[in-house]
Amino acid sequence: MWILAFLFLQSILNVFGEDLRSSLYFVNASLQEVVFSSTTGALVPCPAAAVPPATLRWYLATGEEIYDVPGIRHVHPNGTLQIYGFLLSSFSNLINDNTYYCTAENPSGKIRSQDLHIKAVFREPYTVRVADQRVMRGNTAVFKCIIPASVEEYVSVVSWEKDTVSLVSGPRYLITSTGALYIQDVQSEDAVNIYRCTTRHRYTGETRQSNSARLLLSEPVDSAPVILDGFERREVMVGHRVELPCKASGHPPPRYRWLRDNSPLESDSRYHQSVSGLLIEATRPSDAGSYVCEVWNSFGNAKVVGRLVVKQPLKAVVSPRKGVNVRITGINNENLVMEGMAKSDGGAYQCFARNGKMSTQDLVQVVLEDGTPKILSAFSEKVVSPNEPISLVCHVKGTPLPTVTWTLDDDPVIKDSNHRMDRIITTEGHVLSYLNVSHTQVTDGGVYRCTCNNSAGSVSYQARINVR
Repeated sequence: MWILAFLFLQSILNVFGEDLRSSLYFVNASLQEVVFSSTTGALVPCPAAAVPPATLRWYLATGEEIYDVPGIRHVHPNGTLQIYGFLLSSFSNLINDNTYYCTAENPSGKIRSQDLHIKAVFREPYTVRVADQRVMRGNTAVFKCIIPASVEEYVSVVSWEKDTVSLVSGPRYLITSTGALYIQDVQSEDAVNIYRCTTRHRYTGETRQSNSARLLLSEPVDSAPVILDGFERREVMVGHRVELPCKASGHPPPRYRWLRDNSPLESDSRYHQSVSGLLIEATRPSDAGSYVCEVWNSFGNAKVVGRLVVKQPLKAVVSPRKGVNVRITGINNENLVMEGMAKSDGGAYQCFARNGKMSTQDLVQVVLEDGTPKILSAFSEKVVSPNEPISLVCHVKGTPLPTVTWTLDDDPVIKDSNHRMDRIITTEGHVLSYLNVSHTQVTDGGVYRCTCNNSAGSVSYQARINVR
């Protein structure tokens, strides 16, 4: 799977070390699409938020900040985007079927949501219908609710009726996950009833009832299998259940066998052969592939061929979670390398990944304190006797780690057998710089200075050491 990842960087505002109570976060990072009825409009809260409260803004995917259009589109003070209901004649792709994103900005920095597709669905007339079914006594009948392709994406079957009485799944009746009605072991009395389906539009809430259909019953005769229900392609999110329909009529009753990628389906407790086909529980990525349902009896055979696509939620992770000029690496630009960060580099950093219609993001807040060297503690003025050893210490911190140099009366201290310099890096990331004089002489008296330097600045400390 080819995933194109790109980085969106925002570090407009400085983040000070003492401002650790500020934060930016997402309240609904999984929101990918908002579909609404053109008659009702939509209210879309910005999925980004912050503490303290942030300034929320909405943009088109092109990066253009959106503006209010009276009676058509409005951004409320709390960051909620409102798309008003409209007539078909007022439809605009720019407003009613477009990709948006929002940003949240406060002293911590600035983050943006992933892309959000906002789409209006029109209320349009449509009818659903059910066809009469021919079936041999003792076989299974399959009724399907036929929905026009123009609304099939938004309309689903909510119920089936037999003679105006609602049907529920039971010993002989089964309503499948795809909305089909199975009647098993059909008998003569089933042919005197009428059957119809009811559908509901997901966004407009409208319901439709189909025409009435009948079973046309015949006596069993030897015949090859005929496919009543099958599939060409099914999509399922990983971890969910999926049903792969495969049902046939014939006499004698046909047998079934499943293959995946041209090999017999291996035994798995998650696979169940049901009345309607193959049920797969808790799908895994490895379940994806081409499936064949072979059907046969002594008079012939048939098959259903379809593909199962197992989709995984797209996930992006910023690593490491803590921040440390800027270099982007990786095959798909998935790595951001930052070296020698300055205080102005503090802020919220995000990476975005896209695969087809799916997108996702992750963010990390980089909080930088002032990296200028600071002397935490140092040696004090003192008087010593000849040949008495002394040890002078400067305890400093800074980012990056500072280097420390020593001078005596403004001249560099020369390292020799009597003068040694060393440094230790503490667990807190501080520097302990030592100047040790093993046998003090009169010439070792004077003003000692430790000077600490890094790319962020310099600081020094001095004190006098007197030798009697």
